[in-house]
Amino acid sequence: MSNNSNPDNSPNNRDATLAFVIQSMKEHEQSLDKLIRQLAELKPQIDSTKELHSRFEEIETKLSTLEKEIKSLTSYLTTKNK
Repeated sequence: MSNNSNPDNSPNNRDATLAFVIQSMKEHEQSLDKLIRQLAELKPQIDSTKELHSRFEEIETKLSTLEKEIKSLTSYLTTKNK
């Protein structure tokens, strides 16, 4: 059986299939372009969130150090007054 006798391999079917594939790829390209634009719009917010997270970690570290110093001072003052 040759390829030419198969109706699925007719030039019209191949052209239609190729047109369908091209159209699908164009639609996917448009979807990807839209997603890339949305991600680009979100990037400053993401960066800002990372910066805030970093600042909160610094604050937590400072608060933890301060808490330890207060406990130490409280302990010292308590033992000194006895």
